Amino acid sequence: MAAINGCGFFSLSLMQMVSFASPLWGHQLQLSAVMLGLVLSARTITPLVYSIHFGALMDSIGVRRLMLVFTLVCIVLPVLHPLFPGLGALFALQIGLGLGAATVWLAAQTAVARHAAGERTRIARFFFFTAAGNIVGPPLVGVAWTAAGHWGGFGLISLWAAVLFGFVLALPGDAVAGRRRFDWWVLLPDIRAYGRAWRVFLRPVTTFAVLCALLRFCSISIQDSFYPFYMKEMGFSPATIGMLLAIGSAVGAPASLAAGWWTRLAGNERRAAVLAVALSITAIGLTPVYGHFWMFAVAIAVHGFGMAVSMPLIVVLLSSGIPRHEQGVTAALRATANRVAAFVVPPVMGVVVQVAGLESAFLALAAVLVLMTFALEMAFRRL
Repeated sequence: MAAINGCGFFSLSLMQMVSFASPLWGHQLQLSAVMLGLVLSARTITPLVYSIHFGALMDSIGVRRLMLVFTLVCIVLPVLHPLFPGLGALFALQIGLGLGAATVWLAAQTAVARHAAGERTRIARFFFFTAAGNIVGPPLVGVAWTAAGHWGGFGLISLWAAVLFGFVLALPGDAVAGRRRFDWWVLLPDIRAYGRAWRVFLRPVTTFAVLCALLRFCSISIQDSFYPFYMKEMGFSPATIGMLLAIGSAVGAPASLAAGWWTRLAGNERRAAVLAVALSITAIGLTPVYGHFWMFAVAIAVHGFGMAVSMPLIVVLLSSGIPRHEQGVTAALRATANRVAAFVVPPVMGVVVQVAGLESAFLALAAVLVLMTFALEMAFRRL
């Protein structure tokens, strides 16, 4: 668990650091709102295609081997951004880095789901460490970017991935996986994995959890795309924006341990997950209403609480209702839902920004997502 928790600390935070640095880089390159949305959406294309295949692959070749390969990708690609500042190179690098960061986080989740086997305390502790990583990572990127520019920000991300590589090396071999060799041919999508994933998805508990994860990640996609862009437009420095993101994670770290209390308050795990997701969407969607730093800080704290409480509840629903040998596919379904949200939200929001303005885009998207969240609760109220 020490190695798994270490991977959790450095893997989710790695995704958040990439998500934080990319809009800053787009702002520095003076991209339009629509183009920025397309660039940020580009990093979700390959995870959207590959999440299910890689989830099934973890069940056959093991988590550790796949994670080693893609951690190396995350070491190399960030520092290539300043070397190739062209728009075409930016699209290519975002596609590759998006796949690498998403895969290592998917692998870390698969590792803890297998090891914890539905035990809420171990799962909550893992997400405590992931939230703690988010307290440290994004602010460091903000400080490095403010002090040393884009070289400092992207260089720090590569260094962070290098430390993660050390924790991946400490992971034990996966006894669940078969003896299939790792070679580059295994990266080709296997259509059978998608059929297997579809059968798992049709189970009611899986359908609910995956759709809830999708709506949850829509909120994260707003934070990861136009939130830093908006704050930069408001005149906040990268270091200050990083501090705000850290506040959300600082609240999220202990909040992930409060999943049991939140469940008792809501009545059951399904309702608790829905309420937490709706709370986080509302907090981030009302961003244009806030006028002072302390208001932004309170709102991002509420957003972090909702994010942190909802995640272990979704994982508990899945890990307790799905056999151990299907945990890789289950994590991949959840990751695919996340990638769908990350693929759709930035370009849609970019178009709304272009048509109606940045403030209207936040408010309109949040209203739609909250309505969809409560519609999900009504559809699965007998689960």
